[in-house]
Amino acid sequence: MKRKDHRQGYLINRPFQLKLILGANILAVSLSAGLFGLMRFFADKVLLRAGSLQLPPNHPFLRYLHHSDGSLLMLCLVAGLFIVTALNVLGLVISHRIAGPLHRLRRHLEDAAEGKTTADVRFRDDDYFPELANACNRLMARIRASGGTPRSGDEGLRSVPDSRSAR
Repeated sequence: MKRKDHRQGYLINRPFQLKLILGANILAVSLSAGLFGLMRFFADKVLLRAGSLQLPPNHPFLRYLHHSDGSLLMLCLVAGLFIVTALNVLGLVISHRIAGPLHRLRRHLEDAAEGKTTADVRFRDDDYFPELANACNRLMARIRASGGTPRSGDEGLRSVPDSRSAR
């Protein structure tokens, strides 16, 4: 029997994932701007040094330095765009591998709390936090072994308010 894929898209927990990606973008833009600033700083130092040598204004070295300003800016823009794109994709994939299992675990625990399931929860192979699935599955095995009813010591769980009713 074929397993049905319930993928909702890569944005599972939109606020968390967008904050992570925004942070990556801020980091990428900051790194690109810092790189450009450093390159400009050293280019200006070279121009000052060339000026102290009293080279004529049409000297090939000075013409090259002035001409390379546009290339330097273009290089930083292209590198920055590449970094932003790479960090967006990486941020989306990593946040998906974090948010996906947590979303799946939350849904599974809500279903178990409502008595809809005592089955094991399954995460994708590349998801983070497989230990959470293992811990939940041990709990589900304990519930199945007790016949689906709480054992002594678990009675306090019945008095915990439903988190969804507080929303």
